[in-house]
Amino acid sequence: MNLLEHDPWKLETSEEHTKPASSNIFSEPVTEFNELAGTLNTLKLNQSNGNEDSWNVTQHANILATSNEYQDENASKKTDKTNVLDTGDENNEWLEWITKIKKNYNPLSYDLVEIEEIPEREGVLFKHTNYLIKYMNPTSNASSSVIRRYSDFIWLQEILIKKYPFRMIPELPPKKMVAANSNNDVSFMVRRKKSLSRFLNLLTKHPFMKDDVYLNKFLSLEKDINSWKKQVEDEQIPDEFMDKQYSQSFKKIWKKEYAENWNTANNSIDTVIEVWNKIGVIFERQEKKIVQMAHERSILHSMINKLIDNTPNLYPIELDNTILDINNNLSMVNSNVKKTISVYDEECKEFANSIIPTFKKYIEILSSLKNLFERYKIMGGNNILQLYKHVESNMGRLENMKGKPDVSGAEYDRLKNTILYDKKLILEQTNRLWLIRECIMEEFLIFQKSQFLISSSFKSWIRVNSNFTGMEMNNWEVLMNQLIDLPSP
Repeated sequence: MNLLEHDPWKLETSEEHTKPASSNIFSEPVTEFNELAGTLNTLKLNQSNGNEDSWNVTQHANILATSNEYQDENASKKTDKTNVLDTGDENNEWLEWITKIKKNYNPLSYDLVEIEEIPEREGVLFKHTNYLIKYMNPTSNASSSVIRRYSDFIWLQEILIKKYPFRMIPELPPKKMVAANSNNDVSFMVRRKKSLSRFLNLLTKHPFMKDDVYLNKFLSLEKDINSWKKQVEDEQIPDEFMDKQYSQSFKKIWKKEYAENWNTANNSIDTVIEVWNKIGVIFERQEKKIVQMAHERSILHSMINKLIDNTPNLYPIELDNTILDINNNLSMVNSNVKKTISVYDEECKEFANSIIPTFKKYIEILSSLKNLFERYKIMGGNNILQLYKHVESNMGRLENMKGKPDVSGAEYDRLKNTILYDKKLILEQTNRLWLIRECIMEEFLIFQKSQFLISSSFKSWIRVNSNFTGMEMNNWEVLMNQLIDLPSP
């Protein structure tokens, strides 16, 4: 399905929206500003009568209409050769633009944030966990250490979503777990700490949010954070598009095929998340099996020692000293068992510190893109088409009023101002639509770098399996050579 019922990213084909190119708002999100500016000039009020363009729309529309994108007269004079050259220039501009966006993001770069759980819990009635956050600012090379609780993370996420609704903002782990088992509770707290760490590290690596004032305050403000949070909550936090004009250069390089990629990605992202989660579960099970094998080998090591201690009681050396040779060989076996325990422990560390975190990080990025698409469905809509129809209708009514003596001047002026206001809304919503489009394109481009997490995850998994399987095999071969003279009947 498309991200909207009437998707402004794709051409509308239904009869309801089959319109001439000049008013096909959803196939070309920016209204025909030449036509818009012309009608506004027709409506330009006589200032000598005390009337003004109170919305300052005429000037805005004229500026847009005279941009390179809408200079039809010049465009009609272009030769085929010039069109070919322009296409090449646009491709070069596109490549330069995407290169600039993508080069500033690397999900595999070193983490800048470390989180430690503070053992002592605070609170009188309801105990809560505090986290020590250590952050190294790459710009200033300054380090900071602050203490935050889980609710502070929730607050930060809400602020960032309000300010950057169309950016990939990571998810947070749940606050509580359902099970009451203490062992599960400890495990849950460890997972939550790691997830909070991924949340902050993804934000500090994000090229458009890493320098955000709220994020940096969260990571560096050592004094009472509650006072600062209250101050921020009292402020009106606009989104990042406030007072911002869309880029003509971006519109120039835009093609609707790019947005079709978003719809394709949106249709597949749930499947990829499901599959990747299942792969992650398999790898986590492998890690647990290795832990279990290490535990069993530890038990085996202890049992062999007991066996060595007690077998001489069954086989007195006065009768036959063969048991001494057997026990000596069992000691070598036990030495090998101890080595395999060390190998398993190291393998578990590799899973915990290298393989699993990379898998989790990719899931976080996938989920953040999915949530971006979900927020677009809720917040990315507009009523440009309805406004355009309203303007056309009122323009017709205004034309019919001309030359009619029974029409009052106040009614005529009211209708003119209504048209001006509607066109102001069209301009504002069109501007916002293009800003959203550019923003999502930026996010989708940096998301492309996440594919290297797939290769990195499997590369790490193969390396760990290869290295430790080889080490274990080598230990067995050495042991086999040592036991070649094991006593036999």
